[in-house]
Amino acid sequence: MSEALKQYIHRDPRYVYQTVDNAELIFSHVNQKERIQADIHNLSKSGMAFLADSEDAPPINTLINFEFSVPSGKKMAWTGKVVRHQSIRRNNYDQVLVAVTFKDLPIAHKENIENGLTQSFKKLEWKYKKQQTVSVLYRMYDHRWSLLLLVSLTIFAIWFFYTFTMPSPDYDPQRGAPWGQRF
Repeated sequence: MSEALKQYIHRDPRYVYQTVDNAELIFSHVNQKERIQADIHNLSKSGMAFLADSEDAPPINTLINFEFSVPSGKKMAWTGKVVRHQSIRRNNYDQVLVAVTFKDLPIAHKENIENGLTQSFKKLEWKYKKQQTVSVLYRMYDHRWSLLLLVSLTIFAIWFFYTFTMPSPDYDPQRGAPWGQRF
């Protein structure tokens, strides 16, 4: 068990860019001026992953400069180190998922990313709750006759027990009703 825990590496939550987000990334190798365009796949406080063409993907352990928009809309430019590659076939086209960690990110950039991620996660949570509510309302509409019958029977049961558990007109609260005797 302790061996398994030693292998655990903490990862920050990843925000997967949605279709409405600006996922455009422009990167270049540190010593080169050629700028290459790619699409951001996900973003976290410690790094990002982006999709690049196979021939444009930077090698592992190289430094790259990049510019992108945080989901909140603010633009940002910094340097990162490529730590992983993963080949992906998308739309009959070979691409590489490139994972990058941020290198010595300043506090202002960290706050920018953190605020953007927080806002984006809140928007996703609200969207999920809205979908759940709509789903429940549709289910209630589909089963409206069953629900109407359930509510009617519940009201009838409450009326029945209220009516038949009321004391009789002969009941005197001062005298009470001793056990075994009728009054």
